[in-house]
Amino acid sequence: MLVPTVELREGESGRYVLEAVVAAAIVARIGSPTPPERCEVGEPEQDDDDEDIRMRYPIHCEGEPLTPRDVLVLPWAVDGIQLTAFWSDGTSRRALFGRDHAGVVVRLHLIMDREESIAYRVKELGIAGWRHFWTSGTHLVLLLALTLVVRGTWIGLGGLVTGHALALILADVGAIGLPRVPADAAFAGAAALLMAALVSPNRFDGDRVGRRGIFAVTTLLGVLHGLGMATELADSGVAGAGLVTALFIFNCGLDSGAVVFTLAALFAWKIAGPGLESRRELIAGLIGIAGMFLLFALMREGLTPTASTSAGESGFMEVDALAERAPLSAARLAPPPSQLDATGQLTAPFMSYLIVEPYQIRHEVLLDVKDVGEWIDIPLDAAAQIPIDSQKQLTRHLVTLVSERAAVAVDGELARVASGRADFVLLGATGALTRETPIPETLSTAIVGVTLVFETESIADSVALDWGLFSDAVTTVPFTLTDPVAIAESKLTPAAPRFEWRNTLGDFELPKIEAIAATKARVPLVSFVLGGVGLAAFLVTRKRAAGVVCLAAAYVLYPFARVEASIPFVPFIGKLRIDRAEAAKVIEGLLTNVYRCFDIHNEDLIYDRLALTVTGEQLLEVYLESRRALEIDNRGGARVRIDEVVVREVREIRETGNGGFELDTRWTVGGSVNHFGHIHFRQNQYDATIEIAPVDGTWKIRGLELMEEKRVL
Repeated sequence: MLVPTVELREGESGRYVLEAVVAAAIVARIGSPTPPERCEVGEPEQDDDDEDIRMRYPIHCEGEPLTPRDVLVLPWAVDGIQLTAFWSDGTSRRALFGRDHAGVVVRLHLIMDREESIAYRVKELGIAGWRHFWTSGTHLVLLLALTLVVRGTWIGLGGLVTGHALALILADVGAIGLPRVPADAAFAGAAALLMAALVSPNRFDGDRVGRRGIFAVTTLLGVLHGLGMATELADSGVAGAGLVTALFIFNCGLDSGAVVFTLAALFAWKIAGPGLESRRELIAGLIGIAGMFLLFALMREGLTPTASTSAGESGFMEVDALAERAPLSAARLAPPPSQLDATGQLTAPFMSYLIVEPYQIRHEVLLDVKDVGEWIDIPLDAAAQIPIDSQKQLTRHLVTLVSERAAVAVDGELARVASGRADFVLLGATGALTRETPIPETLSTAIVGVTLVFETESIADSVALDWGLFSDAVTTVPFTLTDPVAIAESKLTPAAPRFEWRNTLGDFELPKIEAIAATKARVPLVSFVLGGVGLAAFLVTRKRAAGVVCLAAAYVLYPFARVEASIPFVPFIGKLRIDRAEAAKVIEGLLTNVYRCFDIHNEDLIYDRLALTVTGEQLLEVYLESRRALEIDNRGGARVRIDEVVVREVREIRETGNGGFELDTRWTVGGSVNHFGHIHFRQNQYDATIEIAPVDGTWKIRGLELMEEKRVL
């Protein structure tokens, strides 16, 4: 199955164009994309381009442009796509996306910078908390009940906020895992019980008795609800200090909604109170019935397995780690129609492919051996075969021929060949395959693939190819240039033998290899001090106003005013901790670093970069294993460029001493390689126990025991 090449271009005022070049054979499998709800797709446009079809889909988003949280679903019956995004600020990103049940799922955070500022989180999570209050129903019922029972006071709401503050502290020390649905059910049950107590023969008046009890109950409810929301945030991938900040912002949005609703309820009661006082028991009964209805509905929801949330419906920021993504496709791009003629031979004596990548440039040439006789000293008989014992000499001559007569200049200077090889190849539906076992080659059909590698320090500013292999039989050389964001095709002729590429990639960033920080937890000492002063004001001096101010300040500053420290005799505070979501992020970062090291082809530099991620005793083992995993069989030494490392599961976490952890985990590695005009996709799955340890403030791999490795595609 063919893999479409797709571009997403951003225009003005929330307007985008999704453009796909697909083979005519699969046009029927291509449908209009499904954007976020605030966006709509216009009428598609279609252009015929030789044997390919160019499809364009205009997308317009009202109010807010596309964000990293958004998801595009392409209902296409293909196994995967390669998508390049061109953003209005001049940046561009490319990524591979695999097929899910609904089609190809494009998660925009993979091709768009994700803003992580406090303002962004306040906007996203604060609105989520506000929306949660007004849509959950249980909060409204409970506050109505509290308003009816504790009329004219804020004691119930104060208990809920206090509970949220306590939940924040408990979540900070790792006490999460309580599901949210039982917590919401407890709200509904508490409302029903309060109303039952109010209408019972021995009813109590919350204005005179039961204040402490109500405060205790609502505080407990706030703790349960806060821990339930902390669990949902942690399940979505938020961890560590980020979990505390996220929970605080979410609670602020929810509590602000509660304050607004309480004010409105008290005002309405004051206006309509005289007429409703006589119907107080009826109102209490209705609220109690609503509470019982919500209680049973939530209990049923909690006991019934629900379908997984569809793309883009989550109320929280989507996080990469532990997200079950569909694997990439096993499909490959079929050979370009112009590469082979009807007899299975090259349509031109030479075909040139120049690939510009970070840290290297590759010049690959497919050549018809029968047409190179005038440039080499080895006699070739057109009717004969090329014996096995002559093939190595011939391929060495061809490497020298291409490197000397098809010179490559990088940044204005003649480039030195770092490595070169030539192989007899077969061209088929899966591209150019190198012969594993040499056989006598028939000269009339023999094809050789030459690969020359030129190393660069980062990515070149300019690359020029000067082709000098022309003759009466060779008057045109098809040429393809591939850079990180685009593909250009041209033809080299005696009148125009030079092709020059200029770096116009804008803000294209090199793959980063960065140390993964492993710092101790930052302790909210300021909040601890203010909290102590506030409690003392309440319990000792009885200055309640000062106590409330101090406790409120302690709560507000808790996520932000933190210092890196440990507290004696309190080992769980300040201790280096890691949960499954955080462990998945650390492993993804470490493994991504390992694979990115091999984008560099200088082995000394590879070792230097690996040392940022792997402890010394594991360097050689990780180097050899990773290099083997990146090699593609029968591709002449071509190496996969890793596009995605995804941790699928962290089953168990065990402490190993010295701050280290042993993690039983499963992950997949997906990537691609551009080889003689074909893009090949590959994905492997690994199951292993990885030991990580903090070394000089950064996480490093200290041990790796591989239990299973299998080729997914």
